[in-house]
Amino acid sequence: MIRLLILFITLVTCIGCTQQPKINLEHLNGYWEIDRVTSSFNDSEKKYNFNPTVDYFKTTDSIGFRTKLQPNFMGNYRGSKQKLNYTISHKSGKYIITYNTPTDTWIDTLVEASKEQLCIQNKEGTYYFYRKFTPINLNEKK
Repeated sequence: MIRLLILFITLVTCIGCTQQPKINLEHLNGYWEIDRVTSSFNDSEKKYNFNPTVDYFKTTDSIGFRTKLQPNFMGNYRGSKQKLNYTISHKSGKYIITYNTPTDTWIDTLVEASKEQLCIQNKEGTYYFYRKFTPINLNEKK
């Protein structure tokens, strides 16, 4: 009986200590700058210190779009004409992003979406880590 109690307490403690990724779909919205990319295919990591473009996500309910934007020092953005439409679904405990274009459909997995970090995994096992983009505004008075 004592062994069963110890096993139960250990199991409850282990389950309580496992940290699930933070996913809040509201945090997906906004401007994101790529921080690094890791590939499980060849165990490589590439860091991005400077990015000429940012990704903009806009999601309402489970439908949204993603586009590339080029920020400037005036606090404005020049946009790409290409918008990737997507839907988000929750399957098997994961958030799945399904992109649809006139010529292709593919899926990514949303690994993390918090106020400051975003992580998306593609089907090849490559992880894209983003940080929240903060524009530089030279017109801003201090």
